[in-house]
Amino acid sequence: MSSLQPLLDRRRLWRARDSQFESRSGIATGWRMLDAVLPGYGWQAGTLSELLCARPELAMRLLQPALVKLSRQHRLIVWVGMPWLPYAPAWQQAGLDLSRFLIVSAQNKQAQWAAEQALRLAKGSVLVSLFNRLDLQHSRRLQLAADAGGSYAFLLRPLSALSECNAAQLRLQLDAHAQGLRVTVHKRRGAFALPPFVLKKSGSSVRWPMRPILPATEKSEAFSQAWYQPDAVIGWRDQPSNGLWQ
Repeated sequence: MSSLQPLLDRRRLWRARDSQFESRSGIATGWRMLDAVLPGYGWQAGTLSELLCARPELAMRLLQPALVKLSRQHRLIVWVGMPWLPYAPAWQQAGLDLSRFLIVSAQNKQAQWAAEQALRLAKGSVLVSLFNRLDLQHSRRLQLAADAGGSYAFLLRPLSALSECNAAQLRLQLDAHAQGLRVTVHKRRGAFALPPFVLKKSGSSVRWPMRPILPATEKSEAFSQAWYQPDAVIGWRDQPSNGLWQ
């Protein structure tokens, strides 16, 4: 046991009896059905959470209630490597404190470095970042940084990333549904995976829906082809802003 103790102390090993449902409490997600199945009954500080979706606005729908609540706790909301700028009027209307926004424009390795620093140095911060590619080593660094800083880490990933092995302690797949948002729990700490269930629109205070406005650039076009289904309807900058992104 003595040889394993250093690994246990650094949380590199997990034991079934150390279920997170019995230890640290989380912050409510704003979705009662989701809270009921998450460790700590909500989003956990110090945890790397991966949101896999074909359309990133699905992740924004899921996160919006918690982001509003966390901003009101004077936590810094750090956006790293996002292909669009948050549309301030929509977020403000939703109740988020815009003074807590920090937007970092970075890509690839620079984005990975910036995300790690935000988690580790801005204690108790909230990271929202997008990675098309993320290997096991870098995901482990992000998890350790989130744990060290007591920060919330949300990574938006394409559905193709589901086949990858990484250090995320929570992996949720998000799909559009006629009644709301379909969630599949592929991984959660302290419990088994779960089959899909639907979060209904009435189950959250989120203003529904809010669509992204994508800038017409080669970079965003390549990104949309990697993420969005062919039949997805996407707005552009020259249209009236009706979403959380511009």
